[in-house]
Amino acid sequence: MRSLRREANRLVIGGQAYDLNTFHRVLVVGAGKAGAPMAQAVANLLGDRLSGGLVIVKDGYTGGLQAVGSIELAEASHPLPDERGVAATQRLVELLRDARAGDLVVCVISGGGSALMVAPAPGISLADLQTLTSALLACGATIDQINALRKHLVLV
Repeated sequence: MRSLRREANRLVIGGQAYDLNTFHRVLVVGAGKAGAPMAQAVANLLGDRLSGGLVIVKDGYTGGLQAVGSIELAEASHPLPDERGVAATQRLVELLRDARAGDLVVCVISGGGSALMVAPAPGISLADLQTLTSALLACGATIDQINALRKHLVLV
């Protein structure tokens, strides 16, 4: 991996080194179609230093696993968001709310993350997001165009 490596008790992310001995917990969170192999790679690097986490992936993209190490894998629908994505996102947000100053949080995001990690903004329902996404897909909107609208309708 070019952007992530471990050197003894140091985790190096994009050139920035983190001394793992200075952190109480190390958590991994994220979403995307490549979330499971990314979570697996981080789990392999961190080994027993990994405290837990949650990564949301597209249906059928877990490789048959429910977890990688102590990182839970949650499946949800893509490209149309679904209730499982909303529920998994709520759990992910709670995990982050529980994080403290002495914790290191590693975030893995890949393509599809914006549909899988979904938290409708107040006044917007999941059905609203599904209807909008369906209409945009049907008219040939690009992912950039879909995300330009989606970012105004979701909290994360």
